[in-house]
Amino acid sequence: MHLKGPERKGFRALILCPTRELAKQTQRECVRLSEGRGLRIHIISKIKKALTQYGSTSSQKFDILITTPNRLCYLLKQDPPAVSLKNIEWLVIDEADKLFETGSRGFREQLDEILKACDGNDRKIAMFSATYTPVVAKWCVHNMKGLVRVTVGQRNAATDLVDQELLFVGNEQGKLLAFRDIVRQGLSPPVLIFVQSKERAQQLFNELIYDGINVDAIHADRTQLQRDNTVKAFREGRIWVLICTELMARGVDFKGVNLVINYDFPPSAISYVHRVGRAGRAGRKGKAITFLLLMIQST
Repeated sequence: MHLKGPERKGFRALILCPTRELAKQTQRECVRLSEGRGLRIHIISKIKKALTQYGSTSSQKFDILITTPNRLCYLLKQDPPAVSLKNIEWLVIDEADKLFETGSRGFREQLDEILKACDGNDRKIAMFSATYTPVVAKWCVHNMKGLVRVTVGQRNAATDLVDQELLFVGNEQGKLLAFRDIVRQGLSPPVLIFVQSKERAQQLFNELIYDGINVDAIHADRTQLQRDNTVKAFREGRIWVLICTELMARGVDFKGVNLVINYDFPPSAISYVHRVGRAGRAGRKGKAITFLLLMIQST
């Protein structure tokens, strides 16, 4: 609404997402929401093509850029920079608490680079996330003028539309037995299963593929084409059960997920909220089952 329509100024809005799957979903929604306004929305897909696509003249063809931080930083580090963000009016950071994480799995350093590149006087920042961490809160207070917070529902908590169950399974073998018991009782697809690593995802897939279940796995070791095809098949109902890592816990919206299973216990409360939030969306009810091992330490 603020951009109103296209102007030949280059990118005027930038939307950052932690994963390519979420970036593509955001692009689809932007196209729908901007229908009739003529805004030109672009997503960075092929990095080699992008190196020559956003020069001093070609970048004037676009209004909104949607991307992941790593790809954008690669373009900014070229000499001269392969993309200009000087006319950015809106910087939208989706899954803000994830992008503010530090370390090998975080994006904090990349985010700092992007913020410096968006140096226009009219820049506004908007952050979205299902969870609100102290790190993000502190940064917002110190760096955003006229800060406004909007909270929907209870902060850092799962929606009450999700029926949450904690299931004691005893040991690792008990997890597999518990899932097969759920299948015997009657599985209502689509179902998401979360595990802690790509190795665990592949191991579980190898177990379930022989049970006659339409199952697949998505993780960072699969190619982008494989990941895209898997997501498409899950959306179309050709895959009933999708095994995934934290990759899919952030923002990706699958319509009508009936059941989320935390096969491996979430590493944090924040992770738990995002995982179970794949169910209970858009007013629909859902269920989340978390497997818990009974750990006994001898003295």
